[in-house]
Amino acid sequence: MSTLHNTVHEDLQPLFYDEKYFVEAIRTLRKECGQTLVILLCDSLVEMDTIYDPGTSINAHVLKFQKKYTTFKCLVSNTTKLLNITEGAAAGFLLRNLKHDDSLTSLVQNLYYIEPLNIQKFIKRLLSEHI
Repeated sequence: MSTLHNTVHEDLQPLFYDEKYFVEAIRTLRKECGQTLVILLCDSLVEMDTIYDPGTSINAHVLKFQKKYTTFKCLVSNTTKLLNITEGAAAGFLLRNLKHDDSLTSLVQNLYYIEPLNIQKFIKRLLSEHI
């Protein structure tokens, strides 16, 4: 158990402090970290879906969205069985962000027809049509 205490970050050590057996300590850590990961992934999705501030620059919004999407992809890279979104769904999140700005209504309507819908095509067309 001392090896486990020495290798696990101090913030996590109270989770298994009362465990007598290594296997039980690992199970407790796995359970707690798994719950944290689910919450982190869901928070990342919510952030991706709510970052547009109507009236701001589309370029700035796309950059901010790409950063949030990249963060999300990094989080799910090792947990694809837990949660994942397709490139089309990512484009859908970005499209959903933009619909809250009435000045972008015609642009948003045009973007619905991209086939196949994927994030890279979507961003390229969004930026070219908004110029």
